[in-house]
Amino acid sequence: FFFFLILIVLFLAVGGLRSALNTPVFHASDLSAHNDQGEWIITAWVSSAPDRREDGVIYQMNALEVIDPRSDNWMGALQKVDGKVLVKMGLDSHWQYGDLLQFEAALKTPSERNDFSYRDYLAVHHVYSVVYYPKRVQKVGENYGSRLRGGLIQLRAQARETIFRLFPQPEAGLLTGILLGMDNYLPETLKEDYRITGVAHIIAISGFNMAVLAVLLLWVFTRWFSPYWGT
Repeated sequence: FFFFLILIVLFLAVGGLRSALNTPVFHASDLSAHNDQGEWIITAWVSSAPDRREDGVIYQMNALEVIDPRSDNWMGALQKVDGKVLVKMGLDSHWQYGDLLQFEAALKTPSERNDFSYRDYLAVHHVYSVVYYPKRVQKVGENYGSRLRGGLIQLRAQARETIFRLFPQPEAGLLTGILLGMDNYLPETLKEDYRITGVAHIIAISGFNMAVLAVLLLWVFTRWFSPYWGT
């Protein structure tokens, strides 16, 4: 009995230590150190594919610098920073991966509720700041990030356009979710039907999707090469 009691206490201690080690410590050069301190002029580049929703477009961005508009010393107000930020803009925004943007906004710490911690959810992706509908957004540069990733994102977008050109909704939205992992184009009623019937995993990136893509790639490459090299 005492052995199991000691084992439980040990597991609890290790879990607490792991939680403490995973708690981030922000420095002045971290973007998140400027959260909840009013508005800043932020320069950041789009570091992921835009996530278009019904009520707006969400961009994951890497920040390069912030400027305090309240400071009288313009040069001293500029601070080099590093960190990711999730930025939500209106549906009329059409920025792409690699675009360098400058905008004015308030950096906020992701919210926490009793039933769901948005902060912990984003922390898994090393995102500790969020921005909602920034003002005076302008493009000040381009071609940031990896050319390879940019090309893959562009290929994914072209594949989505092709699917929607060939198939009607909701078939197009379903196929886009299965093959490309983009479930934002599936009608909410159909999403709810999949959740109720317990087959929502079909429209998520999972082993099923990997199997579909593996079969397609195997079929293509075995036509070009031998079955051994195709596999």
